[in-house]
Amino acid sequence: MSTNTNEGKQMVFSSDVMNELKSLLEELKSSNKITNYEFCEQWVDIYVQSPTHLEVVRFLKEHFTHLHTSTVTGYDDGKEHFSVIYNLLGDFKIPINVIVSIPRLPPGEKAELPTLTTVLPSANVYEREITDLFGIEFKGHPHPYRLILPDNWPENEFPLRKDYQIKSPRPRDT
Repeated sequence: MSTNTNEGKQMVFSSDVMNELKSLLEELKSSNKITNYEFCEQWVDIYVQSPTHLEVVRFLKEHFTHLHTSTVTGYDDGKEHFSVIYNLLGDFKIPINVIVSIPRLPPGEKAELPTLTTVLPSANVYEREITDLFGIEFKGHPHPYRLILPDNWPENEFPLRKDYQIKSPRPRDT
């Protein structure tokens, strides 16, 4: 175990694992599969454009065993992009965030992203949640039905998008 620094921040990772991961990320960057990566204090951020996230995660899964989805987060910057952030864990002991940037569409329209469930089935529920709340549709998802919003929720209204306007109180399911 060694302590490494990145812009003055302390990181405590196995130097072998960190060097292997850095080498793999350089390989992905040189082949234009990722746009950038950053070693943060206690995790690694990998920035990709859709649909290369599938190739990147498949590549990581080939090199590290027990790779699984810890969580998936949606983010709307309110300007030009949505982001889907896949937080992955595995035997490398370093949380990896695969951050997928998706161009923003006009209000009410669904952005699309290929599902990661074909590579990591554990992304299933998280992707359904993001579809409900952000309107990002995961193409090829095995269970593309609602998870969080009630069945009577209006079709093209996504409550966590910055452009969402509350019109009136929603009826509760009983």
